Amino acid sequence: MAEAISPERWQQVKAIFEIAVALEDDARSTYLSESCHEDTQLLSLVNRLIAADEKAEAFLENSPVDSLLAPEPNSWLGKRVGHYRVVEELGRGGMGAVYLAHREDEFEKVVALKIIKRGMDTDDMLRRFRNERQILAQLDHPNIARLLDGGTTDDGLPYFVLEYVDGVAIDDYSRQHQLSINDRLKLFRQVCSAVSYAHQHLAIHRDIKPSNILVTAEGVPKLLDFGIAKLLSPGVSTSDTLTGMQLMTPEYASPEQARGDNSITTASDIYSLGVVLYELLTGESPYDIESRRVDEVARIICETEPERPSRIRTPPENKRTTNKQLRGDVDNILLMALRKDPARRYSSVEQFSEDIRRHLEGLPVSARPDTLWYRTSKFIQRNRAASIGASLVALSLVVGLAATVYQARVANRERERAERRFKEVRQLANSVVFKYHDAIAELPGSTKVREMLVKDALQYLDQLSQESAGDRSLQRELALAYLKVGNVQGRIYEANLGDVTGALASYRKAITLLEALAQDTSDLEAQADLRDGYQTLALTMGNAGAPEAGTFIDKAIKLSEHLAAANPNNSTNQLMLARSYILRIDTRPLPLEESNANLQHAQSIVERLVQNEPANTEALKTLGIIYSRLGELSMRAGKKARVANKSEAERLLQQAINYDRLSWQTVTRLAELDSQNNNYRRLVAIAANNLGEAHLEAGATKDAVSEISKGLSYFAENAKTDPANLNAKYELALSNQTYIRALLRDGQVAEAHKQFAAVVALTEELLARDAKNWEYINSAIKLREEVGDGFLELGSYNEALEQYKAAKNYAEKFFGSTQSSRAQTTAKYDEKFGDYYATRAERSNESVQKRKEYATEAKTHYQAALNNIPPGPRADAIAQKLKSVQ
Repeated sequence: MAEAISPERWQQVKAIFEIAVALEDDARSTYLSESCHEDTQLLSLVNRLIAADEKAEAFLENSPVDSLLAPEPNSWLGKRVGHYRVVEELGRGGMGAVYLAHREDEFEKVVALKIIKRGMDTDDMLRRFRNERQILAQLDHPNIARLLDGGTTDDGLPYFVLEYVDGVAIDDYSRQHQLSINDRLKLFRQVCSAVSYAHQHLAIHRDIKPSNILVTAEGVPKLLDFGIAKLLSPGVSTSDTLTGMQLMTPEYASPEQARGDNSITTASDIYSLGVVLYELLTGESPYDIESRRVDEVARIICETEPERPSRIRTPPENKRTTNKQLRGDVDNILLMALRKDPARRYSSVEQFSEDIRRHLEGLPVSARPDTLWYRTSKFIQRNRAASIGASLVALSLVVGLAATVYQARVANRERERAERRFKEVRQLANSVVFKYHDAIAELPGSTKVREMLVKDALQYLDQLSQESAGDRSLQRELALAYLKVGNVQGRIYEANLGDVTGALASYRKAITLLEALAQDTSDLEAQADLRDGYQTLALTMGNAGAPEAGTFIDKAIKLSEHLAAANPNNSTNQLMLARSYILRIDTRPLPLEESNANLQHAQSIVERLVQNEPANTEALKTLGIIYSRLGELSMRAGKKARVANKSEAERLLQQAINYDRLSWQTVTRLAELDSQNNNYRRLVAIAANNLGEAHLEAGATKDAVSEISKGLSYFAENAKTDPANLNAKYELALSNQTYIRALLRDGQVAEAHKQFAAVVALTEELLARDAKNWEYINSAIKLREEVGDGFLELGSYNEALEQYKAAKNYAEKFFGSTQSSRAQTTAKYDEKFGDYYATRAERSNESVQKRKEYATEAKTHYQAALNNIPPGPRADAIAQKLKSVQ
């Protein structure tokens, strides 16, 4: 028997092998010497893997790891595994072996027992087995061999107990019974039914091949090993690990599997089904990949287009199959299932199977262009006798009308050409705005390209709209294009160019068009578009400090409630209603209790959506935002309660931490669904930053520095990757600002100074690029105020005063345009300077005389602040400060 290797040892061997195998001989020798040191056994194991890899001819099915991990044939025969006694070996593959076994307790049953080989028994793998086993146990379909049991052997190897199917592979069955093309298609549709059922239960096969589809003597196909590959490698790139490579069979792997993509979907099963059907009908594989190297196999699968099935020479044993029977519909059905791009294949197994049914019944199929001639030919095939008679009558009519039709064609030719050109330009513009733009929107560094794409397309749409003002569909496309251009120009919280003025202008153009379309109250799509436009405009206006933002969010809420009530089962309408409640607190000042009520209303809606649709990315994103806002409100309430009720403040700050942790966990699920999505990574970074800020307010400075630095690393990378994206720079500045506060509170003054210099330069750049952006202005002011607060807390009084003066200068520059705003600014900083001098009077170690001078200065500033504000809670608070100065 092969030597036993622990999971930990195997991970060590694998890590060294994967680097060494890619090196040239001299570099490899040096690397192995340094990596293995004097561990001769480790060196021997790695060299054995390298030797096996150099001899390997097959791809994935038999990896070089088998030389270390495979047990001797029949090593389990006669042994007991759980309740089962192994009787004989049924088959062997890259993952392990399948045995015929008998249950030996009060229940007698013949089963198939699959034992996973050594090397796939790590803690991570075992955890995944347990998580998925219950899902697979629920698969109850007449064409699926059910999972009956599972566990681990005495020495820790995972195993599965499956329904035993006494049958032969589907391709062998078809040959042995000389099935016709139609019979093979009908048999294959039963397999599609099984795969579709599993997809509906959130299970993906990932290794569909003839040997996993057995047909019983009664002609019933059974799909085997469903979900095993999914269990062993959820989220694991099959190109990155040897164990992952073993899970696929190359002849049936989709291009995305061959590339090692992480996000394998149901589209991969559709592709594998296409390969199986191709072989079932032609007797040949779509690709010649026998005895080729891994890189060559992947290249062929990803780049080579399969031959049309009708051009494959029929093998002698398929006497009932002819090329003519495959020509046309069958060709197109198979080639659609085998498209390289997953998005261009059949959208579901049901659609694939439905096309086969329609072909069998002589109906048009979706894989074929739906032309008039095609529909007519299918009708004639189904109604041949009646069509012949009708064609004789039609012939006489055609002769009589020929001359007239000719003249009409000449007259209409130019008009048709103009209409065709109009449609082509319109389709191109739409592809650019709604397809190519969206395809790159989440890529880092794409902001400038997105701007060019959308603006160029918008020019086309503007020209077209002038020629067809009454075309509702074109007006809608134009409005949605204006919304997209506005998003690129200056939509808050997304990659943008910082042009808020331009964004507002684009949004207003969109709103004008959408309001006209929405006058037809029966057009719910127009109502939904207008709701989205109101939300976007209100959010951006709120960002720019425009007071009328609240008016538009009220309109959005009214439409949202109407649409949600009209179709309560529509998840998009429910989600947009929740977002309207969130935007209500973003676009106008509300009391804390009212803000909380709006958020909790939104929370109840979105939590219900996520419960019903766990993979709904928009719902997850919105739920993460809701938790974050609830954390922010809790933190504000906690800070407010510090003076009057310390224990209540601590409770509220801990509540803030809990909400922010929930937010982080929620958006992390998004990143796990699509690890390459830059927007999801950004949301995770924001959540980490917010969690760090909550820790900071609760006094846990070490935790704060740790969490904030996680988010900061992403923001720095994103801003560097996409220099045109001002929002990325703004978010980097905000994160750095919080980081500086945390460093100062933690006593890391030198590092705080270093970070402060960088973020000052960043805020100056933002204001130079967009001096009207209220968020940028506020950020520059708050940066200096918060850093001043930090230095004041540390007793660095001169540095604190310098920052307060800088903040005041910014405020007067940007907010001092009216007498009222100047008075408010003066009062704010008189109060700030009063706090500064009161702190020095109370805490400094200077002379008694000096501290008295500071107290006098504090009273002067507090009184000046009171002179510039009306009576009210704020005036009362300042008066109390004035009274307390000694």
